[in-house]
Amino acid sequence: MGQSAIEQWWSQIDPGTREWLVNNPGVRVLPRTVVNALSQATGRLDQDVNGQLVLSEEDWQFIRSRAHLAREDKPV
Repeated sequence: MGQSAIEQWWSQIDPGTREWLVNNPGVRVLPRTVVNALSQATGRLDQDVNGQLVLSEEDWQFIRSRAHLAREDKPV
């Protein structure tokens, strides 16, 4: 199994956006503000006509693993 897209970008994403993702692991469609921050960090993303982005299950599994680390007070 390869890396998820978000895992490849994680180090490029600003800390505030990473924190939002870790604190909102149940959100299925990302709001435009988060998508814009991801776009700035990673380049062009495949957004829907409303400027939103749906992450894959693999992306959310990675984010949930980061949330688990955060609860253990380890760097995310």
